[in-house]
Amino acid sequence: MQVHQSRFFAFLRSADFVAARGLIKELTDWGLSPADVLEQVVTASLWALGNGWEEGSISLTQVYMGGRIAEAVAADLLPQERQTASPWARVVTATLADHHGLGQRIVSAYFRAAGARVVSLGVGVEPETVVDRAGEERADLIALSMLMYPSALRVHRVRDLLDRAGLAVPLLVGGAPFNLDRALWKQVGASAMGGNPAEGVAVARQLLGVTS
Repeated sequence: MQVHQSRFFAFLRSADFVAARGLIKELTDWGLSPADVLEQVVTASLWALGNGWEEGSISLTQVYMGGRIAEAVAADLLPQERQTASPWARVVTATLADHHGLGQRIVSAYFRAAGARVVSLGVGVEPETVVDRAGEERADLIALSMLMYPSALRVHRVRDLLDRAGLAVPLLVGGAPFNLDRALWKQVGASAMGGNPAEGVAVARQLLGVTS
């Protein structure tokens, strides 16, 4: 899978939408599961873009274009929502500050597929908006996904606002910065992190004491 991820990353870096879409179709036609392609190829390449930007080897334009291409080709790989009359959690999802929305879309899709009720706030969201909506929606959990390191640092502001408002809502984080620095989630005041969307759902269930 590493070879495929390297190819996909190269297509994102060069903004080659046709080649990127063709590779994803090729992999699924071979019988690889959408979940594996999404996690090990698409998401891993996005993390590599974010890491490259932090190191100075990738331009912000390349990150932006690569993110848009990845979001477009990943649409058919997202899991389907599971209809349930009794969702096990009310989850508010968002991406703070930056406008790379694929991670947030994937996280939202996984929570919906697992039977949670999701309120997606989208990208470029301010910490104040996250906390306000969490209170309005009586959220059981806030799940934040970030691609860029500066955005990840803003999680600390969400934690401060939650504490000031007296909202005891668990704060789950994920994305490239937290996978690159496995202690970062603690430093910014999160309750836990998920290394990938499926793990995030499992961690959320543990945080909320959901066993079924």
